[in-house]
Amino acid sequence: MSDILLVEDDKSLVTGLKYMLESEGYSVDYAYTKKDAIRYIDYSDYSLFILDIGLPDGSGFEVCEYIRLKNISPIIFLTARDEEEDVVKGLEKGADDFISKPFRKYEFLSRVKSVLRRYSTKNTSNILISGDVRIDQIEGKCNVREKDIYLTPTEFKLLSYFMENSKKVIDRAKALEFLWDTDDKSISNSSISVYISRLREKIELNPASPEYIITVRGAGYRWDKEVRRA
Repeated sequence: MSDILLVEDDKSLVTGLKYMLESEGYSVDYAYTKKDAIRYIDYSDYSLFILDIGLPDGSGFEVCEYIRLKNISPIIFLTARDEEEDVVKGLEKGADDFISKPFRKYEFLSRVKSVLRRYSTKNTSNILISGDVRIDQIEGKCNVREKDIYLTPTEFKLLSYFMENSKKVIDRAKALEFLWDTDDKSISNSSISVYISRLREKIELNPASPEYIITVRGAGYRWDKEVRRA
């Protein structure tokens, strides 16, 4: 997947974020200072930059300016400060998003994936197709066997999540944390199986013997078919 440069002077936070991102399949380089960040930028290409504003020998704004001299990849500022002045300054220098500390794991991952998806799909489709299932991630529409299927926002988000991670086992805890980033705070651990059941009823030809969302005993669920972009 994408290569990421993480520039942050909090070593414990770097360790946590690096582990989090690598567990999602990303490869991550990191720098604690502006000097080291520029060295990485000079010798490597990255698909995403995550920058802290405050650095021991400069600022994330200065690193952002340097990146924009030679690279158009997206930039996310990671900062404990969320003043409007910082946000405006970052955007003016070419940033694509801000994430304020503290943050939840799946909020962070969702924002990272969203920024990468916006860049990766500029010249591609937002349509995902798998077997007889077709979804439009922008319009929030689902079509199964050439029929439009109504999905609630939470159902659609879960379906999109499974399709984007086809062939990967998604455990209940991961699905729960991901869905908790929605506005639907009624979601609980026990309700995950309910949402899976509803999705199967809507997309599977035989919900009792699913071919798309299968149960991996003792591990979770997996979207079991290949997915492509139209």
